Amino acid sequence: MRILSTSLLLLLAWSTSPAHGDVFDDWTVRGDSAFGPPVSIEYEQDPELLRQVAALFLLEGSDLRQVRSRRQGQLRLVEFRQHLDQRPVLDSSVRLVFGAGRLVSAFAQGVTSHDRAWPVQTDFEPDQLLAPFPGAKSRAQRSGWITGRNGSAIPVIEVEADNLPASEGIFGNKGTLTFELPSGVCLQTRSAIVNCDICGSAHGHGTIGLDSLGPDSDSLPLPLANLVLDIDGTVDSIVTDANGLLSWEGPVGATVSLTGTLSGLYVNVLDDDGPELSIETGPVSSGEPIHIELNELLLDADTAEINAYVHVNRAHDWLAGLDLDPPFTALDFPLQVRVNRQSFGNCNAAFDPGVPELFFLPEGGGCPNSAYSSVIYHEYVHAVVFEIMGGFPSLDLNEGLADSGSTLLSGHRLVGRNFYGPGLHLRDLEPDLVFPVVGDIWTRGRVVAGSFFDLRTRLFHELGAEAGQALAELLFAKSLYFMPNSIGDGVVTAVLLADDDNADLSDGTPHDQWILESFQIHGLQDQFMPIDPIRSLTEQSSAGLLTFTWFLTASYDEITVERDGAVIAVLPGSASFFIDDNVTPGLHTYLFRGRSGGVDSPATPILIPIDDYTRGDASADHSLNLDDVFSILDAIIAGTPLDCPDAADVDDNGLVQLGDVIVLLGYLFQDGTPPAAPFPATGSDTTADFLPCAGEL
Repeated sequence: MRILSTSLLLLLAWSTSPAHGDVFDDWTVRGDSAFGPPVSIEYEQDPELLRQVAALFLLEGSDLRQVRSRRQGQLRLVEFRQHLDQRPVLDSSVRLVFGAGRLVSAFAQGVTSHDRAWPVQTDFEPDQLLAPFPGAKSRAQRSGWITGRNGSAIPVIEVEADNLPASEGIFGNKGTLTFELPSGVCLQTRSAIVNCDICGSAHGHGTIGLDSLGPDSDSLPLPLANLVLDIDGTVDSIVTDANGLLSWEGPVGATVSLTGTLSGLYVNVLDDDGPELSIETGPVSSGEPIHIELNELLLDADTAEINAYVHVNRAHDWLAGLDLDPPFTALDFPLQVRVNRQSFGNCNAAFDPGVPELFFLPEGGGCPNSAYSSVIYHEYVHAVVFEIMGGFPSLDLNEGLADSGSTLLSGHRLVGRNFYGPGLHLRDLEPDLVFPVVGDIWTRGRVVAGSFFDLRTRLFHELGAEAGQALAELLFAKSLYFMPNSIGDGVVTAVLLADDDNADLSDGTPHDQWILESFQIHGLQDQFMPIDPIRSLTEQSSAGLLTFTWFLTASYDEITVERDGAVIAVLPGSASFFIDDNVTPGLHTYLFRGRSGGVDSPATPILIPIDDYTRGDASADHSLNLDDVFSILDAIIAGTPLDCPDAADVDDNGLVQLGDVIVLLGYLFQDGTPPAAPFPATGSDTTADFLPCAGEL
């Protein structure tokens, strides 16, 4: 038997920058196959030739059948499934990426060959197979093969069923069961609903949520964008804009009434706890302003509705605003979002593709209401992954991708912040878990989520916060179109394909060094590292000092420390800690890199938000003077970025405006009102608003 092992990555003719050596200069050789120069192919005009190329490159003589094709930019991914004896190998995948008329990358997993014929005894009825699961009802079935742990091909029947009893691997009573043939033994169960255990709650009108705030957070009146309101007595409706503003041009002197619920262009919120929040303005005369305020009583169940509507809208508009080609439109409809779900207990949230629906559970069982920002973003990204990939990848990769997208939206390294209480979070993406990881699917997924978070930090360091965030978001979204089915080196290739600018990996990609190093420190494509990186990098902040500690994995001649793009220290190679005593408020990036024999290790990045500041100290020079006035004016007039925008909000009204200049001048020269807290002592903001200090809300 000849087997092409799971997660086999074939990198084709890619020479990288000198920092990576010459590891990609030659064609990869695997078994008896040697890969030569790129093959020119008119894949759109001749799919049969494309299939033959797939067989030639990955498993000569195999029966490969195309299952999907998707394009992003100038690259096209074509995916095949292997067939044996006219039946599909259900977990097989052969992916080819083409651009500029040639093969750019190839990837295969779960592909095998053998001489066995299809079993004769296949006359199982679904009800017979489901007999051990009382009450279960079959919806569909298919026969085929799966690859066993030793690479052998196992004949199976897959049955999709409803009303399955709750058990490990089944959530929401929907799933797929795989039965071996001819024995009829159930080999595995797979939930049809993606289960996520990260939970939280919010109180008030709604929470800004970009900081993944916990149950005691303050509320803010959040704009309800893309909301559809009916005009009573007409067939017309009004749709609010991105700022929640609405307008309608009707006859002069007309009187109208607006009605609706939290249902808009991209979200339809349902509430299992009772009637949904409703909007009934009553008669409004032409020219009379309309002010719609929901959830003024600050009820937890209603806050869940507000948060679900606001954050699903934000996630939709975030993805729609990225420069994808073609743009992502698969969720351009009122996606059903159910809050306070009554039939699934507590401490959970999920995406059910069968409806499709996101749902969130009420407070209880020691857990807060799960309908708040990071959880909502996580579940929405599950829906995005499902649509782009045409199904779900492995559970750990699926959770890792959902965490990656959630943290890009929240701007925070923590998932489920304060879930178990102050300082007790579900997941922290900063620690560098290294593949392969032993643990549950969320722990294993942190390899991917941590890599994407470190890539974001590296891009911040090299390009600045705004440009770095934009590129990190784009690379993540584009990489989903080329993502493999399981965690492995193929994840890195997907990101490199997203970064490629000329449909040719042989000349590298614009940001390949930063991408490779960010994933290598998590054990992905680390076979190409020149020397091991610094690991277990942690930081502690106290009394204006930042103390970094780490674990040495190699013998270094020296260790270089960079902050915000500049070298601030060169340490002995044996050093295991560093203290920075010159840090100002704001968001800072650090890189730690070992050097040995003139060769650098991959850089280990860390993102440090310094939230403590003094109100009015807009220039971050630890004193209040005219420099702060000029810094605020530069921000207002010229758009000059501020290290700590919250410090420039002198009157703490949530905005940086000329009023702050007036208050500050009055205090400095007329013994006027002092700045709001934190002042005069350094501290953090206790007022909920949209202004960050450290670049994270």
